[in-house]
Amino acid sequence: MTTGAEAPACGLYHEAAVYDGDEQFLAVVVPFLQGGLEAGEPTVVSLNDKRTDLVRSAIPGNANLSFVSGQYDRPANVLRSVDNLLAGFLSQGARQIRILGEVPHPGVGVPWDWWARYEATVNHAFAGFPLWALCPYDCRITSAAVLGDVAQTHPYLATPDGRHVINERYTDPAVFLAQPRSAHEDPLETSPRRSTWWTRQRLLPAVPCSAPPRSPGSPRLR
Repeated sequence: MTTGAEAPACGLYHEAAVYDGDEQFLAVVVPFLQGGLEAGEPTVVSLNDKRTDLVRSAIPGNANLSFVSGQYDRPANVLRSVDNLLAGFLSQGARQIRILGEVPHPGVGVPWDWWARYEATVNHAFAGFPLWALCPYDCRITSAAVLGDVAQTHPYLATPDGRHVINERYTDPAVFLAQPRSAHEDPLETSPRRSTWWTRQRLLPAVPCSAPPRSPGSPRLR
């Protein structure tokens, strides 16, 4: 019996998850990773050391789970390396690939602007790949400004209670990339104010939408 989330049938499924604490983090990522492993899909993890340890503890002894460190150095490098990674998996016969990736932002001491552009660009750059990409964001250290961009750059959202929903705030990448952005660091980015989980949730509304007929293997949007 498959206990993890089901994968999309084809194409890119770019999903964000906002969490508040280790328990919610694991509630989102463990079903995602287990689903990939149980389906025999290449499943890759790129997180910081602390959250990597959390995942290793939650899914112990699975040699088929690939951990990558130092992946997110520069957006252009990441786009190139992920493209090569996906092409390699496909050449080996993979029909579906999963990547859990933690994108840098000011909450971890990294300027955000180019990573915001990266999140938007992914939607076109990897559109032709059978990839399910999950990007987790810790609302305790992520500013409202960054979460606003996250809402505009991810077509789908995953929630700690197990839902996968269409994101009504998603913006076409061409439109997002054309938006004027400050050339200087935003104080909201460099010093994110801690706010409540419910405030963060209002930035990323998880409103269930009517979905088209679901093909075998597609995620259950509800």
